[in-house]
Amino acid sequence: MRRAKSLDHPLIYRSLRTLHTARTRQQHRHTVGSLDELDSHLDAADKAFAQSHDAGLRALNSFRYRPPTDLPTDASSSEYRERQLDFYRQLSGNSDYSASRSELSVVNAAAEPSGLYPYSTRSPKSIGEQLLALGHAVETMNLPPGSRVTEFGPGWGHLTVQLALTGYDVTAVEINPLMAEIISAQAARNNVHIHVDVCDMVEHMSPEPMDAAVFFESFHHCFDFHRLLDRLDQSVSNRGIIALIAEPIGPFPFPWGLRLDGLSLWSIRREGWCELGFSTAYFKRVVESRGWKATRHRRRGSRLTDMWILSRV
Repeated sequence: MRRAKSLDHPLIYRSLRTLHTARTRQQHRHTVGSLDELDSHLDAADKAFAQSHDAGLRALNSFRYRPPTDLPTDASSSEYRERQLDFYRQLSGNSDYSASRSELSVVNAAAEPSGLYPYSTRSPKSIGEQLLALGHAVETMNLPPGSRVTEFGPGWGHLTVQLALTGYDVTAVEINPLMAEIISAQAARNNVHIHVDVCDMVEHMSPEPMDAAVFFESFHHCFDFHRLLDRLDQSVSNRGIIALIAEPIGPFPFPWGLRLDGLSLWSIRREGWCELGFSTAYFKRVVESRGWKATRHRRRGSRLTDMWILSRV
């Protein structure tokens, strides 16, 4: 049975929102074939998290769910999307998906910096990966001073603050009002200005063209990603870019759909989030059909230092 959203476990939100794109080798994972068995594995992960953050992640990385075998052949069709939604309803226990309801979780908006992810994990590996990813993102985007940058789904706002400190005109589009409070508090601590727009990323209206639209582990939370790309095509300046950081784009066995590793399954079943993955071929075909060129930038040292930069052809 799917549990109601809560923070009864102190690591449940901190360990999921930023780590849901972890992609470890799957050939040695146990394949789960029923929701009862899935819940049993998630309960075991709860107990492991009570020991340590890293132990919980190891538990989640030990299994995956059996993929659907009846996906329509046309991945851009409404039938394909509806089949993915049906699968989401099955896994999450929700009657439907709505970003304004499904992507919200209760967090402590008054938490001190040491209580925010990743520092709250007390895991040197997780903290180090995050810090490496922030630096890689700022360096790779290589935007000129004063650029208009909008970060979509910024969560804790760590990258958002770094962008503001770098001298950019930064807007954060965050659907969770509690996370928006955290971002504003982070900005105040660092004496920078960040405009925060509390809304669904698909609904955001930019008052002027953006020089960069940035997604750090957030693009895959959008079921309406086709609509989002169309909106970005209209709102990003002609010489602007779309930056996708640590997004699950890779050798998936389907064009796009729900990811079925343990960490993603916990996100879907316990939190109700949308957790999509995209095959590289399909992703490139989708963005190229809109006149964008996709270039990958990877750096060793962290699984999060993996970026796609989209620029107009």
